[in-house]
Amino acid sequence: MSTLFVGIDSGGSTSKLKARTSDGSAEFSLISAGANPKRIGFPTAADRLAELAARAYAEADVEGGLIVRIGVAGVGRRGDQTHLSVAVGERLSTMVGMDRRVDVVVCTDAELALAAAFGDEAGVVVIAGTGSILICRTVDSDILLRGGWGFRLGDEGGGYQIGIEALTRLASDLESGWSCDLTRYVADTFGLSGRDELISFVYDQDRSAEVAPFVIQAAGLGDGDAAAILDRQVSSLAAMLVRLSNSESERLQTRYVLSGGLVREPHYRNTVRSHIKRLLPEWEPATPRLASAVDAALDMAEAVV
Repeated sequence: MSTLFVGIDSGGSTSKLKARTSDGSAEFSLISAGANPKRIGFPTAADRLAELAARAYAEADVEGGLIVRIGVAGVGRRGDQTHLSVAVGERLSTMVGMDRRVDVVVCTDAELALAAAFGDEAGVVVIAGTGSILICRTVDSDILLRGGWGFRLGDEGGGYQIGIEALTRLASDLESGWSCDLTRYVADTFGLSGRDELISFVYDQDRSAEVAPFVIQAAGLGDGDAAAILDRQVSSLAAMLVRLSNSESERLQTRYVLSGGLVREPHYRNTVRSHIKRLLPEWEPATPRLASAVDAALDMAEAVV
């Protein structure tokens, strides 16, 4: 009987799945909502991840086992990873059948990104999605982190903080009058015409990060206010790499890969690289080993005997 191998990369906004059967008869991808348990709670995160993997199992139409490796934002503590692994595994067993082998292991999305970028070799991954974090493998194989404190303590240069900075400016303009084209653009795009709409958008719907791509797009088109927000946020992100370089210079290989949802925006990517080049001229961008973090998750699943 064919086994289904599944890799999932789940951030604050989206979860991406890639699956392949052991006999090579099927290979496909799926996408669903993000499953960061710090934002939506562990029960909801486990439900979303189990439902996504169960969809893949049903689509593959196999009768063998299900091997799943998942990288998730918001599970930096090992206890959280174990808790989510068990919760997803229990839900999946119920969904696909208690008589089927179900093997689920959760790690951080940053660990997936590092594996995709460098495998077991040394290097740094600068991750910017809804949040932000740097993960590094040193030349002596230690794993180091910078950032990754979450939206209340950090996430500099991530979508949430970029969005919040623009929305803070909008809140001021709703009280005192329009000060720039950017806030008008954001208000019109998202229907934020007054206090009630803005409060609901930020607190009830938790959609602040959705504003970031519009800020980046406006900055790329020459809007000065958007460019200033992006510059401040990216400067703080690049400063994380400076801190790492200053504290661990003897243990680092001076190469980096950019990863995360925001990096797909060309203007964002170029802005980050420009800041790093200015602050750390000896550091160079590298070509990642794999195309994406979800490919690394699938590799991990297929390595299970």
